[in-house]
Amino acid sequence: CEPDYATGTIQCTCEYGCPFDMAPVCDNRCKLHWNECAMHEQTCVDGLEREIANQGFCPNRVHPEIREIDQDISAELGDKVILSSGLIEDGTPMVTIQWVFYPENGSPTYLSASNEYEFTATEGSVGTYRITLMQCMEEDKAVHNEYRFRFTLPFTTIDPTPPHRPTSSQFLPDDLTSPGYTCSAFPGGVIDDFNARAHFYDLSCTHVLASDLFPDGSYLNPWFIYGTFDIQDGKSALMAMTFYLGREIFEVQRGWLVHSGGHKFYLEEGVPHEVGESGCMVTFEDLHIKVHCEHFEGYYDGIMSGHIKLRRVADEDILQKGRGYIGLCFDNDSGLRPNWQIGNTQGRCEVNTEEPACEAELPEDCKLSQPPQILGKDWTTCGAGAENACGELNCDGATPTPTQECSLQRANRVNCSLKMGKSVAGVDSACPDKRCDWLEYVVAKGCPQDHLPFVCP
Repeated sequence: CEPDYATGTIQCTCEYGCPFDMAPVCDNRCKLHWNECAMHEQTCVDGLEREIANQGFCPNRVHPEIREIDQDISAELGDKVILSSGLIEDGTPMVTIQWVFYPENGSPTYLSASNEYEFTATEGSVGTYRITLMQCMEEDKAVHNEYRFRFTLPFTTIDPTPPHRPTSSQFLPDDLTSPGYTCSAFPGGVIDDFNARAHFYDLSCTHVLASDLFPDGSYLNPWFIYGTFDIQDGKSALMAMTFYLGREIFEVQRGWLVHSGGHKFYLEEGVPHEVGESGCMVTFEDLHIKVHCEHFEGYYDGIMSGHIKLRRVADEDILQKGRGYIGLCFDNDSGLRPNWQIGNTQGRCEVNTEEPACEAELPEDCKLSQPPQILGKDWTTCGAGAENACGELNCDGATPTPTQECSLQRANRVNCSLKMGKSVAGVDSACPDKRCDWLEYVVAKGCPQDHLPFVCP
């Protein structure tokens, strides 16, 4: 650096005048330099911190194997908790690991640089644990893992006895006559959440629709409902609903097909069938696959719309989100997963969280929203989701297909019926007059079945 005493400034260059001696060093960014002076000169040029990793040439690089983690965890007060960074097998050079703890109240704390972090659960342990794993200081390729820690119950122990599972007869449709919080997925990428608020999303592949991590205050029997979306008739459509209950997993798919344990599930119209040890009953009735479980009901129209109704007393003006509730039916507070997306978020499954809803003027036929059916209970509002979906299907002069019109009208009626505890049976003028025409059309859209869940002459 050369000072200019007249102006009181200093002008610096990055010309270190390094010798041409060959004494190679490899820096911690996996870059080779002819000597240590040349390394410092490069640091001056690009402003990136670096240090010598080893004398001599850089070793052949071996990429590490790292598991991605985005997880909610819980424990009781005083329990020992061991968290893994996600590093399965280290590479060459070794991965650098940095743990940072973000408490619910307070400033972040740097914790450890090891593969595992262990702590005893206290009040001060509640918060988010973030881990950054990098090789060669490549921040753009770093893996960022996260644990969100909460107590299982507020400083109480949990009864290890699994909750009582109702008998099959308790799940029959005739028993489901109470108003309840209902969430619906409409054609066109619109979700009507449990509080009857409509949202447009760029839905792609699989998303969490609803989940309760602590049903009845216990973490022993969490449940999850995923929705898988594709493009049907040019717009986003629900093609499957997947149900996770303990170790049981089953899926209802387009064409009124049910998969359980890797096999197609045999259904007869109007006859409930229990799915493994899930405690759930599945029925094909009223042109829907109906799933009746201890904590929720699920409905799928077989083509592009679905519904979830919570089996709990609906005594609030709006449903307050509990600590175990996640999914688009509650909100889009998804952390690292845009739109609560699951799995691969690249390529064909990539979502655009900034994609706006249709801004065109709403056609008169789409003005379907109604005031709350029960005064003061906002979640009993009908038509908000259907109105937004109708706008998406008609956006910029588009014309909905007959399938979209039928599914939209039926989904609107069923959504309101479920909210008010009414039967979902009914006639929809936008749908084919001949029942069997619709049945055969829908099953043709799904995978082949040897045993159809209905009989047509």
